[in-house]
Amino acid sequence: MYFANPTQADKPSGSAQLFYFKTKTMIKFFRHIRKSLLMENPPAEGAGKTSKYIKYAIGEIILVVIGILIALSINNWNENQKQKKQLDAIYTTVEQNLKTDLKQAIRKIQTAGIGPAPLRDIQNRELAAAGITPYRERR
Repeated sequence: MYFANPTQADKPSGSAQLFYFKTKTMIKFFRHIRKSLLMENPPAEGAGKTSKYIKYAIGEIILVVIGILIALSINNWNENQKQKKQLDAIYTTVEQNLKTDLKQAIRKIQTAGIGPAPLRDIQNRELAAAGITPYRERR
């Protein structure tokens, strides 16, 4: 939203303020380029105000489209960064949980005094109950 005289409440804050500033700066930059090009190449003598207005309107439309495209690309980049941070946090949590579970399982096995052969038998029974062919050692 653009207002003629924005109040303090209408002004963006944080990253939105930075985006607002960059977009406003880019629009001013492109507007300056367009005006300087019009000054260097003035329309022919017979050209009326209508052709000047049409050129001006087309230039404004192009500026708005460029501004929107820049805004969309910044927004997409920002969303991707947020998703990467969330995934990193999830991966870290899963890794910590797996390490904790492994330590607990090793402690329980050591406490129970179960060796590898009985553990394999328990595993084979569980696999057979699930309908999976259990592991058999080669002899």
